[in-house]
Amino acid sequence: LVAPKDNWPPCEGGLSMEMAGNKGGVPVFRYVHSPAYRETQARFYRCQASYDPGTIAALLQQAPYHVDSLLAMHDLYRHMGENSYAEEMLSRALWALEAAWHPAFQPATAACRLDYAVEENRTLFGALFRHVQALSRRGCHRAALECCKLLLALQPEDPLGALCLADYLAVRAGRYDWLQRFVLEFEGNRSLALLPNYAFALPMAAHRQQQEQQGQQGQGQQGTGSSKAGSASSSPHELLVGALLLHPLVLPRLLARLQDKGAAKESYWRDLQSRRLFRESGDGGNASLSHLVGLYVERSGELWKPPDLLALLRGAAQEAADVAEGKVGPSNGISAADWRTLARESFPPSAANEYRHLRISDFSDAVNALPREEVEAAVQAGAGGAMQDVEEALAELQEQMILAAQERQAAGGGAGGGAAPMSDEELRGANPLLMLLRSMLPWVNAGQQPDYAAPQQPQGGAGQQGQGAVAGQQQQRQVPAPEYDDEDGHLEDEDGMVRQIRR
Repeated sequence: LVAPKDNWPPCEGGLSMEMAGNKGGVPVFRYVHSPAYRETQARFYRCQASYDPGTIAALLQQAPYHVDSLLAMHDLYRHMGENSYAEEMLSRALWALEAAWHPAFQPATAACRLDYAVEENRTLFGALFRHVQALSRRGCHRAALECCKLLLALQPEDPLGALCLADYLAVRAGRYDWLQRFVLEFEGNRSLALLPNYAFALPMAAHRQQQEQQGQQGQGQQGTGSSKAGSASSSPHELLVGALLLHPLVLPRLLARLQDKGAAKESYWRDLQSRRLFRESGDGGNASLSHLVGLYVERSGELWKPPDLLALLRGAAQEAADVAEGKVGPSNGISAADWRTLARESFPPSAANEYRHLRISDFSDAVNALPREEVEAAVQAGAGGAMQDVEEALAELQEQMILAAQERQAAGGGAGGGAAPMSDEELRGANPLLMLLRSMLPWVNAGQQPDYAAPQQPQGGAGQQGQGAVAGQQQQRQVPAPEYDDEDGHLEDEDGMVRQIRR
């Protein structure tokens, strides 16, 4: 998985692996902690309870290969924008886990299983999932796909949502044949072709495969079904029409995502969304379907930005809307009513979200980078209250950011239109850490915001409306305008400037 660096300390052990039985003819393994490692694990839990990242860093000085500490620091460094340090922590964690593998543990052959329910095994799943995302961010999509396959091989029940990543990685890596075979041959409790991400990934893969074949042959014939996979007997256009009739909710959310990124802003997209199929689209009361659509749009939405794919999407959306309105007959013989019935049977109304453990922020490349000193100050400020650990709080904030952005995009809200101001009671009862982080979001109005460009005259103006009485009295006090000092390059009367900014 990773190659150790020369400056890394020697691995002191503490982690080992043993066989734990057999399942369906495949050996099952589990990680084992030595007594010293268990003591380090107990110290890590105490460090977590202190809400001080410095204590975890100090623990790593004494136990440089404690995996949970390394993963915790990886998450914290990522949120602080320290990507090189985050990558170092993750690589050391993977190296410690790989060094403990049993001689019979052969992940390359997929002839091994790990039970996610065993607590000692979960660190490998968590480290591999982070590694897949890190490889993808670096552009190593083929390597990321292979690690994603390893996650599925270790436990096909997919506790961390590797199935929600495999389609994206296969398209980015150009493994179109593999993706089509995978959907056809996957053995699970649900057909992959019914999931939104695979329903839309298959026509994209078929389209890209046709382009490659035409480029290799010099001149190709479109729609001839020349793909080797069985699912490619239908053209990309027909596959996409079926996907839109099965999950029409994807189009409005996808277009909102693309428009937010500067694509798909033409007027005909608005006309398309006004058609009955997409205007009345919804999740059918199924929370799982809505969550899956959100995951797909966040992870793979920008793959539809190229003009050729937008043209494919537009043509398929027009035909799907015509089929739903009865203007044309379905080219593949499956009516819109049949697609609706299939969607209801696959995703019946249910308020229970079986994918709620998959956070959208874990499938996003966007990171809310925060300065180290602000994170530490916020942690200390909130340590006395009932709050989650730092990594969970940051991940929860990122989840709120993405969901709020998707809601704004779907509602057609642009840059303006922030949320309503929070009440005094909400402000008093809010958690200090989350309030600090929320205050950095452009659509959150946490009470009165400072107006740095406000005039310094005592008269009340339009820019001072909504301020409290105390703020109004402070505004009336005259503060000399700071002047630039040519000698040392600083503003004179720095204390006065600080007071002005605080007001």
